[in-house]
Amino acid sequence: MMKYGINGLSMFYAPIESDFEVTSKLGYEYLEIWWPKIGDYLKNHTLSDLAADFKRYGVKPANLTSIEEITFRDKAGKKELEELVHQTSEVCQAVGCPLLEVVPSKMIPGLTRQQIVDETADVLNELSEIVKTYGIKLSFEFVGAKAYTVNSLELCLEIMKQVDSTYAGIVVDTFHFHNSKSPIDLIRQAKAEQIVLVHLADGEDVEVSDLSGDKYRLLPGDGVVNIRDILIALRDVGYKGVASFETIRPEHHKMDPMELASQAKEKVKALYSDLVEVH
Repeated sequence: MMKYGINGLSMFYAPIESDFEVTSKLGYEYLEIWWPKIGDYLKNHTLSDLAADFKRYGVKPANLTSIEEITFRDKAGKKELEELVHQTSEVCQAVGCPLLEVVPSKMIPGLTRQQIVDETADVLNELSEIVKTYGIKLSFEFVGAKAYTVNSLELCLEIMKQVDSTYAGIVVDTFHFHNSKSPIDLIRQAKAEQIVLVHLADGEDVEVSDLSGDKYRLLPGDGVVNIRDILIALRDVGYKGVASFETIRPEHHKMDPMELASQAKEKVKALYSDLVEVH
């Protein structure tokens, strides 16, 4: 059975200290670390403190999210990317976080499908060489919007044929999957080891063209996304990792973090407890 968690991004304005308190009090087993919160934390703490906080609150790190626009960078951009991967991987290593999330770049006019596949595979393999020295793995999330180079699970699976899955895997976000308009049976073409993380989110019945569409995210069960069948397909391929609630809806970010996390947990517990283990 999948394990339940929450992304610190969902509790947008709260510091990571608040994330720990919320997840611990509500019985969340896993927390995704939202990278921007780490900078503020390290102004007055160390990475050892962060590792100790995870143990003190009884919460496990699931993923560090995220490094954006990893493909089609110029020379300076590639150097910046490598430095950031080293920096974030160091955090992952220090706290025992197994995954570092990376996201594809926006579409550039004139790119062919093969160019996208080759470039993305090359970059993932290059970054894999970095993260493996820290004992972690890349989590690659496609964005279900036409504005992005990799916008479907189908394309992800094609790319992964050229990538060493020992050090890189796919994030299936239910909101993005729905917006990619892919058939749910496509998930069953994946191998369990290729899927490393699931993001749980529902959404409104609207056309999403870019990441601004994240404002249409809803709590699980409140929208048109067929979350149940997506989770069933993931179960059928043998996925038993973390399913983490993620919202980027402005109204959700303005909510009290404890109330938001509580509502999300109760939704998942009521609707998907046969598929996701909720404590």
